[in-house]
Amino acid sequence: MVCIRRFKIVRVLVLGGAGYVGSCLVEKLLESKECSYVGVYDNFSTGSKHKISELRAKFSKKLVVFSADILDSYNLTKAMNQFETVIHLASCTRTTFNDDVPHLYEQINHWGTSSIVDSVLESSSIKKLFFLSSVAVYGTGNKMFDSRSPTESHNNYGRSKVKAEKQLERLSGKVDFHIARSGTIFGLRPSAKFNSFVNTVLFDSICNLKLNIFGSGEQKRPVVHVDLIVEHIIGFIFSGETEKCVNLVQYNLSINELVGLLMELFPELEYSRVSQDMECRTLSVLGDPRYVLRDIELVKRLLEQEVNVYS
Repeated sequence: MVCIRRFKIVRVLVLGGAGYVGSCLVEKLLESKECSYVGVYDNFSTGSKHKISELRAKFSKKLVVFSADILDSYNLTKAMNQFETVIHLASCTRTTFNDDVPHLYEQINHWGTSSIVDSVLESSSIKKLFFLSSVAVYGTGNKMFDSRSPTESHNNYGRSKVKAEKQLERLSGKVDFHIARSGTIFGLRPSAKFNSFVNTVLFDSICNLKLNIFGSGEQKRPVVHVDLIVEHIIGFIFSGETEKCVNLVQYNLSINELVGLLMELFPELEYSRVSQDMECRTLSVLGDPRYVLRDIELVKRLLEQEVNVYS
Protein backbone atom coordinates (compact mmCIF):
# COMPACT_ATOMS: atom_id res chain seq x y z
CA MET A 1 0.00 0.00 0.00
CA VAL A 2 1.40 3.38 -1.01
CA CYS A 3 1.13 6.11 1.64
CA ILE A 4 0.49 9.51 0.11
CA ARG A 5 1.27 12.55 2.24
CA ARG A 6 -1.51 15.11 2.18
CA PHE A 7 -0.06 18.61 2.18
CA LYS A 8 -1.74 21.39 4.08
CA ILE A 9 -1.94 24.06 1.40
CA VAL A 10 -1.92 27.58 2.84
CA ARG A 11 -1.91 31.19 1.67
CA VAL A 12 0.44 33.44 3.64
CA LEU A 13 0.70 37.23 3.79
CA VAL A 14 4.04 38.51 5.12
CA LEU A 15 3.91 42.05 6.48
CA GLY A 16 7.40 43.51 6.17
CA GLY A 17 8.16 40.78 3.65
CA ALA A 18 10.95 42.73 1.95
CA GLY A 19 12.93 43.13 5.18
CA TYR A 20 15.73 41.16 6.80
CA VAL A 21 13.73 38.22 8.16
CA GLY A 22 10.84 38.72 5.75
CA SER A 23 12.77 38.24 2.51
CA CYS A 24 14.40 35.06 3.88
CA LEU A 25 11.01 33.71 4.95
CA VAL A 26 9.28 34.60 1.68
CA GLU A 27 11.92 32.75 -0.33
CA LYS A 28 11.46 29.60 1.78
CA LEU A 29 7.68 29.77 1.48
CA LEU A 30 7.84 30.18 -2.29
CA GLU A 31 10.04 27.08 -2.51
CA SER A 32 7.58 25.08 -0.40
CA LYS A 33 4.97 22.88 -2.07
CA GLU A 34 2.76 23.35 0.98
CA CYS A 35 2.32 27.06 0.36
CA SER A 36 0.13 27.89 -2.62
CA TYR A 37 0.20 31.69 -2.52
CA VAL A 38 2.52 34.21 -0.84
CA GLY A 39 1.95 37.92 -0.40
CA VAL A 40 4.59 40.53 0.42
CA TYR A 41 3.13 43.65 2.04
CA ASP A 42 5.81 46.31 2.52
CA ASN A 43 6.26 50.06 2.13
CA PHE A 44 9.87 49.40 1.01
CA SER A 45 11.28 52.14 3.24
CA THR A 46 14.11 49.79 4.27
CA GLY A 47 13.34 46.48 2.55
CA SER A 48 15.12 45.04 -0.46
CA LYS A 49 13.33 45.85 -3.71
CA HIS A 50 16.05 43.97 -5.57
CA LYS A 51 15.49 40.71 -3.68
CA ILE A 52 11.71 40.86 -4.02
CA SER A 53 12.03 41.67 -7.74
CA GLU A 54 14.18 38.57 -8.18
CA LEU A 55 11.63 36.41 -6.38
CA ARG A 56 8.75 37.95 -8.35
CA ALA A 57 10.47 37.08 -11.63
CA LYS A 58 11.13 33.51 -10.50
CA PHE A 59 7.75 32.83 -8.84
CA SER A 60 5.42 35.12 -10.79
CA LYS A 61 2.37 32.84 -10.41
CA LYS A 62 2.84 32.30 -6.69
CA LEU A 63 3.95 35.72 -5.38
CA VAL A 64 1.96 38.94 -5.18
CA VAL A 65 3.46 42.21 -3.94
CA PHE A 66 1.57 45.00 -2.17
CA SER A 67 3.52 48.26 -1.93
CA ALA A 68 1.66 49.88 0.94
CA ASP A 69 1.91 50.85 4.61
CA ILE A 70 0.51 48.93 7.58
CA LEU A 71 -1.17 52.16 8.72
CA ASP A 72 -3.16 52.16 5.46
CA SER A 73 -6.11 50.22 6.87
CA TYR A 74 -8.10 50.12 3.62
CA ASN A 75 -5.37 48.46 1.53
CA LEU A 76 -4.26 46.31 4.45
CA THR A 77 -7.71 44.78 4.96
CA LYS A 78 -8.17 44.38 1.21
CA ALA A 79 -4.88 42.47 0.98
CA MET A 80 -5.66 40.27 3.99
CA ASN A 81 -8.90 39.05 2.44
CA GLN A 82 -6.84 37.00 -0.02
CA PHE A 83 -5.00 35.03 2.69
CA GLU A 84 -5.48 32.74 5.70
CA THR A 85 -2.30 33.39 7.67
CA VAL A 86 -0.60 36.70 8.51
CA ILE A 87 3.06 36.96 9.51
CA HIS A 88 3.68 40.33 11.16
CA LEU A 89 7.35 41.31 10.74
CA ALA A 90 6.81 45.00 9.97
CA SER A 91 8.72 47.10 12.47
CA CYS A 92 10.84 50.15 13.10
CA THR A 93 14.07 48.71 14.46
CA ARG A 94 17.34 50.47 15.17
CA THR A 95 19.16 48.75 18.03
CA THR A 96 17.78 47.08 21.14
CA PHE A 97 18.57 50.03 23.40
CA ASN A 98 18.14 52.85 20.88
CA ASP A 99 15.94 55.81 21.87
CA ASP A 100 16.53 58.27 19.03
CA VAL A 101 13.19 58.03 17.17
CA PRO A 102 10.46 57.53 19.82
CA HIS A 103 7.70 58.84 17.54
CA LEU A 104 8.51 56.23 14.87
CA TYR A 105 8.58 53.39 17.39
CA GLU A 106 5.20 54.48 18.72
CA GLN A 107 3.64 55.05 15.30
CA ILE A 108 4.93 51.94 13.51
CA ASN A 109 5.44 49.33 16.21
CA HIS A 110 2.49 50.20 18.42
CA TRP A 111 -0.17 51.85 16.26
CA GLY A 112 0.90 49.88 13.19
CA THR A 113 0.19 46.67 15.11
CA SER A 114 -3.13 48.12 16.26
CA SER A 115 -4.01 48.72 12.60
CA ILE A 116 -3.06 45.13 11.76
CA VAL A 117 -5.25 43.74 14.54
CA ASP A 118 -8.17 45.88 13.32
CA SER A 119 -7.76 44.50 9.79
CA VAL A 120 -7.50 40.91 11.02
CA LEU A 121 -10.76 41.35 12.95
CA GLU A 122 -12.44 42.85 9.88
CA SER A 123 -11.18 40.13 7.56
CA SER A 124 -13.34 37.08 6.97
CA SER A 125 -10.43 34.85 5.94
CA ILE A 126 -7.58 35.24 8.46
CA LYS A 127 -7.27 32.28 10.84
CA LYS A 128 -3.73 32.68 12.23
CA LEU A 129 -1.32 35.51 13.05
CA PHE A 130 2.36 35.44 14.00
CA PHE A 131 4.05 38.45 15.60
CA LEU A 132 7.82 38.88 15.84
CA SER A 133 8.42 40.83 19.03
CA SER A 134 11.72 41.42 20.84
CA VAL A 135 13.46 40.49 24.08
CA ALA A 136 13.86 44.27 24.49
CA VAL A 137 10.48 44.09 26.27
CA TYR A 138 12.32 42.85 29.39
CA GLY A 139 14.55 45.88 29.77
CA THR A 140 18.10 45.28 31.02
CA GLY A 141 19.81 43.88 34.09
CA ASN A 142 22.25 41.32 35.41
CA LYS A 143 19.61 38.66 36.04
CA MET A 144 18.31 36.00 33.65
CA PHE A 145 14.92 36.84 32.13
CA ASP A 146 12.43 34.25 30.88
CA SER A 147 9.08 34.33 29.07
CA ARG A 148 7.25 34.76 32.40
CA SER A 149 9.34 37.76 33.47
CA PRO A 150 7.53 41.13 33.69
CA THR A 151 7.81 43.31 30.60
CA GLU A 152 9.42 46.41 32.10
CA SER A 153 11.44 47.92 29.28
CA HIS A 154 12.81 51.39 29.98
CA ASN A 155 13.58 52.37 26.38
CA ASN A 156 11.23 53.55 23.65
CA TYR A 157 11.80 50.61 21.33
CA GLY A 158 11.08 48.02 24.03
CA ARG A 159 8.02 49.90 25.27
CA SER A 160 6.60 50.06 21.74
CA LYS A 161 6.91 46.27 21.48
CA VAL A 162 5.18 45.81 24.85
CA LYS A 163 2.27 47.95 23.62
CA ALA A 164 2.17 45.99 20.35
CA GLU A 165 1.90 42.70 22.24
CA LYS A 166 -1.00 44.08 24.27
CA GLN A 167 -2.82 44.97 21.05
CA LEU A 168 -2.77 41.30 20.08
CA GLU A 169 -4.78 40.42 23.18
CA ARG A 170 -7.82 41.73 21.29
CA LEU A 171 -7.57 38.61 19.10
CA SER A 172 -7.98 36.20 22.03
CA GLY A 173 -10.71 33.66 21.34
CA LYS A 174 -11.12 34.90 17.77
CA VAL A 175 -7.87 34.24 15.91
CA ASP A 176 -4.99 31.87 16.71
CA PHE A 177 -1.97 34.09 17.39
CA HIS A 178 1.60 33.50 18.52
CA ILE A 179 4.26 35.92 19.81
CA ALA A 180 7.97 35.18 19.42
CA ARG A 181 10.36 37.50 21.27
CA SER A 182 13.56 37.53 19.27
CA GLY A 183 17.07 38.11 20.49
CA THR A 184 19.59 40.08 18.43
CA ILE A 185 19.33 38.56 14.96
CA PHE A 186 22.46 37.79 12.97
CA GLY A 187 23.35 36.26 9.63
CA LEU A 188 24.63 38.00 6.50
CA ARG A 189 21.73 37.95 4.07
CA PRO A 190 20.67 40.22 1.15
CA SER A 191 18.48 42.36 3.42
CA ALA A 192 20.64 42.03 6.54
CA LYS A 193 20.66 44.87 9.05
CA PHE A 194 23.94 46.15 10.41
CA ASN A 195 22.58 47.95 13.45
CA SER A 196 23.13 44.95 15.73
CA PHE A 197 26.47 44.08 17.24
CA VAL A 198 26.96 40.59 15.76
CA ASN A 199 26.42 41.55 12.12
CA THR A 200 28.44 44.74 12.57
CA VAL A 201 31.36 42.88 14.12
CA LEU A 202 31.11 40.14 11.48
CA PHE A 203 31.23 42.68 8.67
CA ASP A 204 34.19 44.55 10.17
CA SER A 205 36.05 41.28 10.74
CA ILE A 206 35.54 40.09 7.16
CA CYS A 207 36.15 43.42 5.42
CA ASN A 208 38.45 45.44 7.68
CA LEU A 209 40.10 43.04 10.14
CA LYS A 210 39.73 45.81 12.75
CA LEU A 211 37.31 46.18 15.65
CA ASN A 212 36.52 48.67 18.41
CA ILE A 213 35.26 47.28 21.73
CA PHE A 214 33.34 49.72 23.92
CA GLY A 215 33.26 49.29 27.68
CA SER A 216 34.61 46.19 29.39
CA GLY A 217 33.28 43.86 26.71
CA GLU A 218 31.55 41.74 29.35
CA GLN A 219 28.10 43.09 28.45
CA LYS A 220 25.91 40.35 26.97
CA ARG A 221 23.28 40.17 24.25
CA PRO A 222 20.87 37.30 23.56
CA VAL A 223 21.51 36.25 19.96
CA VAL A 224 19.69 34.15 17.37
CA HIS A 225 20.46 33.26 13.76
CA VAL A 226 18.04 34.51 11.10
CA ASP A 227 17.58 30.96 9.76
CA LEU A 228 16.28 29.84 13.17
CA ILE A 229 13.70 32.65 13.13
CA VAL A 230 12.52 31.52 9.70
CA GLU A 231 12.41 27.87 10.81
CA HIS A 232 10.25 28.78 13.81
CA ILE A 233 7.81 30.83 11.73
CA ILE A 234 7.42 28.04 9.17
CA GLY A 235 6.73 25.64 12.03
CA PHE A 236 3.94 27.93 13.25
CA ILE A 237 2.43 28.24 9.77
CA PHE A 238 2.21 24.52 9.08
CA SER A 239 2.04 22.95 12.54
CA GLY A 240 0.98 25.66 14.98
CA GLU A 241 2.37 26.43 18.45
CA THR A 242 1.16 25.30 21.86
CA GLU A 243 2.69 28.31 23.64
CA LYS A 244 1.31 31.80 23.08
CA CYS A 245 4.71 33.41 23.69
CA VAL A 246 8.30 32.12 23.43
CA ASN A 247 11.80 33.60 23.50
CA LEU A 248 13.84 32.93 20.36
CA VAL A 249 17.35 33.02 21.83
CA GLN A 250 20.14 30.58 21.06
CA TYR A 251 22.92 31.98 23.25
CA ASN A 252 23.68 34.90 25.57
CA LEU A 253 26.91 36.15 24.05
CA SER A 254 29.29 38.73 25.49
CA ILE A 255 31.28 41.10 23.29
CA ASN A 256 34.53 39.54 24.51
CA GLU A 257 33.29 36.04 23.69
CA LEU A 258 32.31 37.11 20.18
CA VAL A 259 35.67 38.77 19.55
CA GLY A 260 37.47 35.69 20.89
CA LEU A 261 35.60 33.42 18.47
CA LEU A 262 36.31 35.72 15.54
CA MET A 263 40.01 35.92 16.39
CA GLU A 264 40.13 32.13 16.04
CA LEU A 265 38.64 32.52 12.56
CA PHE A 266 40.72 35.60 11.67
CA PRO A 267 44.18 35.33 13.32
CA GLU A 268 45.15 38.73 11.86
CA LEU A 269 42.15 40.49 13.42
CA GLU A 270 43.06 43.60 15.43
CA TYR A 271 40.93 45.28 18.06
CA SER A 272 41.05 48.37 20.25
CA ARG A 273 39.30 48.96 23.56
CA VAL A 274 37.44 52.26 23.84
CA SER A 275 36.09 53.85 27.05
CA GLN A 276 36.76 50.74 29.12
CA ASP A 277 35.22 52.31 32.23
CA MET A 278 31.96 53.07 30.42
CA GLU A 279 29.00 51.25 31.96
CA CYS A 280 27.21 49.30 29.22
CA ARG A 281 23.76 47.78 29.49
CA THR A 282 23.53 44.00 29.50
CA LEU A 283 20.71 41.55 28.85
CA SER A 284 20.49 37.76 29.22
CA VAL A 285 17.34 35.83 28.29
CA LEU A 286 16.42 32.17 28.69
CA GLY A 287 15.49 30.92 25.24
CA ASP A 288 13.05 28.23 24.19
CA PRO A 289 14.79 24.91 25.06
CA ARG A 290 14.22 23.62 21.52
CA TYR A 291 16.71 26.12 20.18
CA VAL A 292 19.23 26.91 22.93
CA LEU A 293 22.88 26.20 22.09
CA ARG A 294 24.52 24.65 25.17
CA ASP A 295 28.11 25.09 23.98
CA ILE A 296 29.80 28.22 22.65
CA GLU A 297 31.52 26.03 20.05
CA LEU A 298 28.12 25.69 18.37
CA VAL A 299 27.99 29.49 18.11
CA LYS A 300 31.43 29.36 16.49
CA ARG A 301 30.09 26.92 13.87
CA LEU A 302 27.33 29.36 12.94
CA LEU A 303 29.89 32.15 12.59
CA GLU A 304 32.13 29.88 10.49
CA GLN A 305 29.24 29.25 8.10
CA GLU A 306 28.79 32.98 7.60
CA VAL A 307 32.51 33.53 7.10
CA ASN A 308 32.81 30.67 4.59
CA VAL A 309 29.98 32.04 2.47
CA TYR A 310 30.81 35.74 2.52
CA SER A 311 34.57 36.06 2.98
